[in-house]
Amino acid sequence: ITAPNDSGIHLLTLRTKAGKIIDRYYYIITSNPDPHGIIGEVNYQPVKTGDKIDFWCSTPNQTLYYSWNNNTALSLEEDYISTDSLGEGLNILHLYQMTNESWYNSSYEIWIDNTSPEITLNYDNYSNISSGEYLTLLTNEDISGAYFSWDGLSYSKIFSKFIPVPLINGTKNLTLKVIDLAGNINITSFTYTIVNSSTTF
Repeated sequence: ITAPNDSGIHLLTLRTKAGKIIDRYYYIITSNPDPHGIIGEVNYQPVKTGDKIDFWCSTPNQTLYYSWNNNTALSLEEDYISTDSLGEGLNILHLYQMTNESWYNSSYEIWIDNTSPEITLNYDNYSNISSGEYLTLLTNEDISGAYFSWDGLSYSKIFSKFIPVPLINGTKNLTLKVIDLAGNINITSFTYTIVNSSTTF
């Protein structure tokens, strides 16, 4: 992929042949680029233990070293940085490279999140709720996606954290699927009794 000629911040969008967007990356184009770096926006971006972190190096003939949390520096033998040894919480990634007889160092804060998001609703499980109103989804962290299903039907996307309540009276089962920014998934089911509707089933 050839970089643009103009300096500044540029957006790189990767798509499939069918046009579906795979991913987006922002890059700063400059006449004095860093000799190495991390692909994508990873500072504070949650990842799971075992995820791979991609990097780039403008001088691949020179050895690039890395260390986690100021431990022993290791040479990068693969085309990615492993997170297999990391535990939950904040971890500091350091990259080192000899350039023009001096060391170039860079650091990144990587948040490891192996825990599924917690899910609550504004009505307790087994509550009576009014037909036609909305349940409100509450989570303990930022999420990348949330979906709901009443009585085993196909999942529908949750917008603005509001879940529509069915119009038909009776006992209904609600299943929620919530995905956090690291890709951890929580699937939880609730049971509610729908009331105040002229329609029964």
